[in-house]
Amino acid sequence: MQFTISTLALLSGLVSAAPTNIARGTGTTFNLLFTGVGTAPEPVDSLNSGTWVVASRRNRAELVSDRAQANLFYKYGSDFHIGTASTGIVITPGGTATVPSGAPVELVNNNGTAGVDILLNDSGLPTLWYEDGRFQACADSDGIFLSYIQPGQRQLADCAAVELVSVCSSTGVGSPLTGQLGQPITVSCQSN
Repeated sequence: MQFTISTLALLSGLVSAAPTNIARGTGTTFNLLFTGVGTAPEPVDSLNSGTWVVASRRNRAELVSDRAQANLFYKYGSDFHIGTASTGIVITPGGTATVPSGAPVELVNNNGTAGVDILLNDSGLPTLWYEDGRFQACADSDGIFLSYIQPGQRQLADCAAVELVSVCSSTGVGSPLTGQLGQPITVSCQSN
């Protein structure tokens, strides 16, 4: 097979235009991170820039900008739970067929909701997942909290769509291997 100089130049251009692989690792402990994208409405417009992490406050999952307050999360069990050393993520779907309830995602002292997992999104990033739904960040007088949106429901107007990426970490609020849900399972996570 013969290649001309123009064919080689074309092939070289295609290779250099190919998307780069995302750096990814695995681990048993991770933080959940959101990076602002500039489209959050006024009640949560502080999310438009910076990096935000999930922290447990008032028994719910809140987004905070101080990474030192990030909870250390783990994946447990054969039916998949995500939790911290002492709390599980509890998701209570609700609302109507098209409008979510706006209820906060909770972090409470129990096993949490079965089926909450870390899975790769369409871009190949390891993200928090539950039953093909998605998450939004909403605000009240206490802070910015996570809320769940079921498939078929719309995002609430005063909330921002968020995708929480699993970031490999050994630091955060919580201590490893003390969770009540069992031995942590290795998950995909972005390099920190």
